[in-house]
Amino acid sequence: MTYPLLSVKNLTKYYKKEGSLFSPPEDEVLALDDVNFDMYEGETLSIVGESGCGKTTLAKLITRLIEPTRGFIFFQGKDLISLNPGEMRKIRRKLQIIFQDPYASLPPRMKVGEIVGEGLEIHGLFKGGKKMELVKRVLGEVGLNAGDMNRYPQEFSGGQRQRINIARALILHPRLVVADEPVSALDVSVKGQIIKLMQDLKENYRFNYIFISHDLTTVEEFSHRVIIMYLGRIVELASTRKLFEKPMHIYTRALISAVPHRKALRNKEKFILEGEVPDPRNPPSGCHFHPRCSFSQDICQKERPFLKDMGNNHLVACHLY
Repeated sequence: MTYPLLSVKNLTKYYKKEGSLFSPPEDEVLALDDVNFDMYEGETLSIVGESGCGKTTLAKLITRLIEPTRGFIFFQGKDLISLNPGEMRKIRRKLQIIFQDPYASLPPRMKVGEIVGEGLEIHGLFKGGKKMELVKRVLGEVGLNAGDMNRYPQEFSGGQRQRINIARALILHPRLVVADEPVSALDVSVKGQIIKLMQDLKENYRFNYIFISHDLTTVEEFSHRVIIMYLGRIVELASTRKLFEKPMHIYTRALISAVPHRKALRNKEKFILEGEVPDPRNPPSGCHFHPRCSFSQDICQKERPFLKDMGNNHLVACHLY
């Protein structure tokens, strides 16, 4: 039996902004609502959805940069939520994150060699000359050179800074890298280079990606399976091929319809979303998507649909099925 590398169970997160002297406290904001999925060795699992669907919150929860309201995260069989700071530090070697903004995610007063090699010292792996040797090697593998070690992040372009972020994550030889929209802030001409680099490094280092994006073209090329999220919930989960060839949820169909030149849907009915994502402080009852769905029924407004397996591990949360 194959056990998951990562298993997320009933993961829920509400944010609550505290009030101040001049303003009352805000209502709780729903970020994630009872999210469940497994991820297995060797795969790239992509998470897709509009802004505000909970993708980045999920990335931060998996890497324990924030704490959940409730739920469980098992990584290599260990419950991350129950670990104390010392125990979690040991796990962080195997669980790394690449942030969306290559400008904000690098400390401006540290040189590149210090940034990339910092994790080696934190985890007590290598210091001095051996550390510098490893830093030079990994910089070369991401397309930079040894001379870049003594430069500061502000001396590099956006694409180069993201290469530094990738090097910082990979030098610890992680088992799972969570990439939170790693190319969304980059020029179009650079995006393809970074995606190709990430694919090559996955093969060389033999790790796994959770790839968070709203770019379905990249997701289709890069992923083994895809999770579609809407307002904090998973609405569809399937292999990449099945999802793009036969999307089931109306929201998924609309997202794929919006991709230019999608052959699979070229001669099929197009789905155009109307309206905006609802306010997460006051989400709709029942199915969160029902106010924007042209197929909405009474049950959609009253009861939440849960994920059902429609065959071959193609899961969808919709009352139409």
